[in-house]
Amino acid sequence: MLNISIGMALIFLSLFFVASYFHREEIGTFLKKTYLKLIGSVIAILSLRILFISLGRFFLRDELEHVHAAWYIMNSFVPYTEFFEHHHPLLWFAITPVLGTIGYSADALLWLRIAMFLATAGTAFLTYAIARHITRSPEASLLSVLFLLSTVMFVDAGIEIRPDVPQVLFGLISVYFLLLFLDREETRYIFFAGLAASVSFLFLQKSVFLLIAYCMIFLFRLIRGTMSVRSVMYFILSFSLPLFFFFVYLILSGAFRDYFLMNWLFNIHRATRIPALLTFKVSFLQNTLLWLLSLFSVIFLLGKREVNGGLKTVGFIGAVLLVVFGFAKNAAKQYCLFPIPPLCVCSGYTIKWAFERMRLREPHKLAIIALFLSVPMSILFMTILPSNQRQLEVIDYVIKNSQETDLIYDGDVKFNLFRRDIHYFWFYANASEDTINMYNKITQNSYLEYDVCALVKTRRPVFISDFGLDMKRCRLLDLYEETRFGGLYKKRWGGFAVSGPRAE
Repeated sequence: MLNISIGMALIFLSLFFVASYFHREEIGTFLKKTYLKLIGSVIAILSLRILFISLGRFFLRDELEHVHAAWYIMNSFVPYTEFFEHHHPLLWFAITPVLGTIGYSADALLWLRIAMFLATAGTAFLTYAIARHITRSPEASLLSVLFLLSTVMFVDAGIEIRPDVPQVLFGLISVYFLLLFLDREETRYIFFAGLAASVSFLFLQKSVFLLIAYCMIFLFRLIRGTMSVRSVMYFILSFSLPLFFFFVYLILSGAFRDYFLMNWLFNIHRATRIPALLTFKVSFLQNTLLWLLSLFSVIFLLGKREVNGGLKTVGFIGAVLLVVFGFAKNAAKQYCLFPIPPLCVCSGYTIKWAFERMRLREPHKLAIIALFLSVPMSILFMTILPSNQRQLEVIDYVIKNSQETDLIYDGDVKFNLFRRDIHYFWFYANASEDTINMYNKITQNSYLEYDVCALVKTRRPVFISDFGLDMKRCRLLDLYEETRFGGLYKKRWGGFAVSGPRAE
């Protein structure tokens, strides 16, 4: 794939330079007039491609996990106490209106993918707005968005139904208002910055890393006398408001202790490890030139005296978020979602600055931009991704062949969106992740007796997965029959004799 991409890029550049040689003036005039429109057109094409990927690509386990958690919320279950979760809850509450409108069907997943696409589009718009505010340049702003949407890892994680997507959106809203405050010193902007940061935090606790960057920025400005203590207090006040209602909800529902255990202690002690270097290496190979430009841009902007404070602030935030990603114990791809937009703003400005310093004309600018995009565009447009059609079929099959009161065992989160599970620990319970042992360690053996084989025999779920379950050893093959979906078993009629058979 990489060789094909490089070959296509070289062919494109060769044709371009040959055409430029014979029709230099005509092409130069045309490109000068349409330069920004061409960039905007590529952004539009990329957006359509991302929407297409969003609707067709397979669903990850995390995505089904969050939809299932939202179903629990809709049915008045209390998170952390009545069902296992280790994320902040705002996404589940945000999903409930979609489930209420679409209903309990697999189609809800597609509508939620569209919602995530819109959130990613909002992130692209915020990237443009931030770049436009601090650079005053349409060219740098459009290039920032172009780099963002051509970052393969950003697209890959940005389309998924996960709290990281709205977390980044509201995090960028906070950064935008912070920049407005630093520029205009109007109290309302620092208030909105704190409010948006709080919403971002309620979507996902990883926003604490943005707060670390903010603390350093505030401290630096307090020492230099360019920010007042009162402004910092306004930020703290507005940040605390949504948190106050969240903690009231946790206390009233009796979930405060479990929230702390699951969202902080559990995540800190998780055995799962994904090295940041491994995740970064994949993205680096996909967007090599952009990453090199981004890393250079941050050093360049932070070290250059003539650069305005807004650019330095965005560069600093991007650098802090990237460094934190580097130290993350479980650095999955979505951990890198937040650093990418500010880094793209820095890259957009730097390459525009370089164009001006070298006095390049539009044809040469476009040739360089095409070089940056050649590999990631070929990956985004030519890679054949596994379809989600089979997943939608199995989810619909389970819905149609079970009742709302039925129990289901789906330890790997592949087909159960809208039915109750057989245990509080409805996923992450396999031995390889050692989650149960770790959970018992921090909760004084709350679920020491966990045994999926015994649970299936006593709770009698209508559908079961063979994930982490030895069907022969548990003597379940006489009671369950495998469906046409491998690994999914349905209770035999007459087996436990709880629910009758229904047509597929």
